[in-house]
Amino acid sequence: MTDSGDSDVFPLDCLSEDDTVSLSLDQDEPVEIFEAVAERQLAASDDDEAGSVEEVDEVEPFNATADKALLVEVLATPPFTVERKMVTAMWKGISKRLNQSLSTNFSFRSCRDRTGLLLRQYAVRKGRNEATRGTISARLIGGGQKKPQKRRRLSTLLQNEQEEAVKRRKLEEEKVNLHREELQLRREELNHQRRQHELIREQMQHQAAQTESLLKLVAAAISQTKT
Repeated sequence: MTDSGDSDVFPLDCLSEDDTVSLSLDQDEPVEIFEAVAERQLAASDDDEAGSVEEVDEVEPFNATADKALLVEVLATPPFTVERKMVTAMWKGISKRLNQSLSTNFSFRSCRDRTGLLLRQYAVRKGRNEATRGTISARLIGGGQKKPQKRRRLSTLLQNEQEEAVKRRKLEEEKVNLHREELQLRREELNHQRRQHELIREQMQHQAAQTESLLKLVAAAISQTKT
């Protein structure tokens, strides 16, 4: 194999949607049940193989390509749905096909342990994703609740501004009306003063005419006396 070390890319992301829906032979069991069965069979197989001797191969690290190929083999021949006595044989068949397809040398135990690890990683990641979605949903709900409050505050501010504008307009109208009344009173006062002046002038003209008539009479009387 060309790559070394565990891959940072989670191999279940490389599978199709149908593959990741359920990691079991009959495609009916969810990942949680699949993982629980795997844990029980791993423990059971360790007990069964305690007395057996297997040729120890050089440990070869998994990478993303090997992880994906391993999961494809597990999906094709799920070892967790068979009887206990057939588990080891199933894992040996999976490791054999995997080694043939990738030209690797993985033992059946490493394939079995790697599958269990990938299942646990998937369960942890799934839980984190669900928690993240829950947090986002809560934030969206909280934001949705804040929006009506903001709209109500904005509506209240607009209403207050409209009321203030109405009050200012009424005050301006009252000022204009008061100024108009003051101007009207001033005009009436000026008209009254003008009429008074006209009356005084007429009286003075009348008195002047009377004085002139008297002077004429006096002058006529004096002239008659002289004659």
